[in-house]
Amino acid sequence: MNDEVKKASLLYLAQLQKFKNNNFDVHKDNLIKKLQNTICGEKSASFKTVEDIRLFIEPYIEFRTKTDSLVLCMGGERLEDLQVQMVNVLQKYKDAAYNMNNGEGGPYFTSQSKYEPTILEEFMGFLLSPLMRNLHNIKCGPVKAYSEMNIEVSIDENNLAITNLAQKTKNQDFSIYTEKEISSDGLILQIPLISIECKTYIDKTMLEGSINTAKRIKSGNPKGKFYVVSETWDLSENETVNPNEIDNVFIIRKCKRRTHEAIDANVVKDIFNTIKNDLLGLKLNTRPLDQIKKTGKLKL
Repeated sequence: MNDEVKKASLLYLAQLQKFKNNNFDVHKDNLIKKLQNTICGEKSASFKTVEDIRLFIEPYIEFRTKTDSLVLCMGGERLEDLQVQMVNVLQKYKDAAYNMNNGEGGPYFTSQSKYEPTILEEFMGFLLSPLMRNLHNIKCGPVKAYSEMNIEVSIDENNLAITNLAQKTKNQDFSIYTEKEISSDGLILQIPLISIECKTYIDKTMLEGSINTAKRIKSGNPKGKFYVVSETWDLSENETVNPNEIDNVFIIRKCKRRTHEAIDANVVKDIFNTIKNDLLGLKLNTRPLDQIKKTGKLKL
């Protein structure tokens, strides 16, 4: 491995590590891992030249610097204007990332490396962060979402029954979730209030997979919400979708796959407002007596 490439990797690694750490920093962590792989040696190198490093990392530094600044200002009457600015910043970075990754010779990073898909996952955290400011024991980011609990019973050498709790989980791109410790040996459940699957496009097979995931996660928390946020769609014109556990599918470019239209800020605002109303609904859905006193209704 060229010493100049390692030196550049170390320099950019230090710059990325200066940004605030969030639970949802999946794209930043992805880039950090790629730089670390490059530093480790030739066999695991993610970048081949100093120019490659510069072209992939500098656009993210610009995206992250501007996004962090916008998030600090988000709130009040300027919220929608700042959301539009945030979408514009995302659009610029997405275009740069797409062009770099899909140049001559095909994708620089394979789909398995999740270089492009993690951009949208991280953006969801920034977009929804204003909703998280006053929530005390609620987090957001990727989780192993609780879906089912098994109780396993065995008998030990002293003829005593031993009970063990074992949970089944499903990896989730992005969730607003809470954690609950339920056993003395430290078993912790990550329970999504709201789950979001992020995709660059969605076709029939992906949609069916998301429906199955939504079914599993909602079996653990029936009142939770499940959404898919996709850049584009790849369903046939006559495709029909039966009612299912997905609460909504948002297509932020409002176009078919490979047409690469601009991200629609109104769809992004709709995502924000939908999640905001979901959280408000959960806040109102407290004890039965509280519901009746506040609204005169009982939501079961």
